[in-house]
Amino acid sequence: MKDSFEKLKKAAARIAELDERVIEIFVHSDTPKDPLQNEEVDLVCHLADPNITQDLDAYNDEGFAWGLDMAEKIRSDLEELGINTEVIISPFNFQMHDSGEYGEYYYSLFLKPGFDPVLEVADQQKKNREEHMIGDLEQE
Repeated sequence: MKDSFEKLKKAAARIAELDERVIEIFVHSDTPKDPLQNEEVDLVCHLADPNITQDLDAYNDEGFAWGLDMAEKIRSDLEELGINTEVIISPFNFQMHDSGEYGEYYYSLFLKPGFDPVLEVADQQKKNREEHMIGDLEQE
């Protein structure tokens, strides 16, 4: 599994080189397993693009196109790394996170210095919203 993560880290570094908006790239799943042993592997990219990260419509339009374009750009890099599994690249979206899209297990492959992992930030924001709602209900 370590070899798989090392290969994916190299692919993630290449993605980050191609788009300066990339803050973090992680791979996720519902169970802890070797990502390259699946039929496909999902690489989620947190972009410094509030439209894509906050707006589901922009995520579906711009984000989907960005992911397809990025997958095409790194196709040869994946082949050179010996990654034969289908790699799906998509941007991160907070609404998708709130609906449980990113699974229970993740592994950060790339994190720009000075930033916190987006799933930790998103989990904390969700917890804060829930606590705020409970507080509002208790005051009524």
